[in-house]
Amino acid sequence: MRQLAIFVAIIIGILGALWGGDVLMDRSMSVVVVGEAPLYALPPQDYPASNPQIGTLKRGDTAKVTRSGYGKDFQAVRVETSSGQTGWVVLGNGVRLRS
Repeated sequence: MRQLAIFVAIIIGILGALWGGDVLMDRSMSVVVVGEAPLYALPPQDYPASNPQIGTLKRGDTAKVTRSGYGKDFQAVRVETSSGQTGWVVLGNGVRLRS
């Protein structure tokens, strides 16, 4: 039983380290807005029934990436703007990723 507990603790540690590395990698990136881009409240890759647009990023704006996700044929990133607003944008829709 003790060996199982050690094994489970090791697996949890490995998964935590992988997740933490993923978050750090996401946060090392930023986006550059090359055209108007809608800012959504919910992650598009979760395919919500409705996804309210909470703002629009304007050409020349920059924002830091806090998370990323993938849907069918697209990548979306959660961003925080310089004004502190957070939301999700779809890459390629007026938005480019910069590492």
